[in-house]
Amino acid sequence: MIPANSSVQLTTSSLNGLMPGIEAYYGANVPVDINFNVTEAGNFVITEDNQELQGEMTVITEWWVHTSEYSRELAATVTLSNTIFGFTVVIDNMNVAMNLQEIKSTDVTIN
Repeated sequence: MIPANSSVQLTTSSLNGLMPGIEAYYGANVPVDINFNVTEAGNFVITEDNQELQGEMTVITEWWVHTSEYSRELAATVTLSNTIFGFTVVIDNMNVAMNLQEIKSTDVTIN
């Protein structure tokens, strides 16, 4: 969850560059939830020089727009297949924080 005081918020306006037309269809600054489901993962590599991890994954994302205070509508399902993720991980006691560095996908499907 993104904190309310964060400078980055997931709204139809902030996501319109990634999902053209979402702002025109649902209105400006409407909250959006994006659910991520990693369905495949493998080929992980750790680079000693920069401590970055890299792996191949298939990720299905669901983009849910808040249409009222108590309901959401599925705006799109985006599947990223054959996707390479570069990320770092910080472990502090039992807390794990990930920082995504890059995403490269050769196969994107939008429904």
